[in-house]
Amino acid sequence: MDLPLNTIEQLDEMERQLEDPGLQKRMVSYLSRMGGATVDDAVRRLMQAVLSFAVGSELNWVGRGQKRSFRNTRLQGVLFRALKRTSVGKQATHHQYADVVKKWLRFAPFRQGGTGRRCCKPSTEFPDSEETDQRQDILM
Repeated sequence: MDLPLNTIEQLDEMERQLEDPGLQKRMVSYLSRMGGATVDDAVRRLMQAVLSFAVGSELNWVGRGQKRSFRNTRLQGVLFRALKRTSVGKQATHHQYADVVKKWLRFAPFRQGGTGRRCCKPSTEFPDSEETDQRQDILM
């Protein structure tokens, strides 16, 4: 399968394929070569290699709200094992890894097109001062 995954359907298919332990090993081996100067950098590189920002926008760590959980996926486990095989990730804890993944997922909507969640919020319109003055005159 081509990486990064661009749709939720591709993520679902990847999850099905990762039931095969052999594929998991090959993927860990491939992803462990992504590199990174620090644990944070390595995790960010891994996330960007496997998930598009569009897919990342549909996920969060625990699956709250309208989003799906990333914590319980096989892919998450593969990424952590790949991190542990890197020189900077050998001493990394799952907690460190999870914190970076959570942040990457949180900000994925903003990286996707620059506006993120803001594009969907209705704008707040303030009445012109003249309209407000006219309403006050009518009320008095």
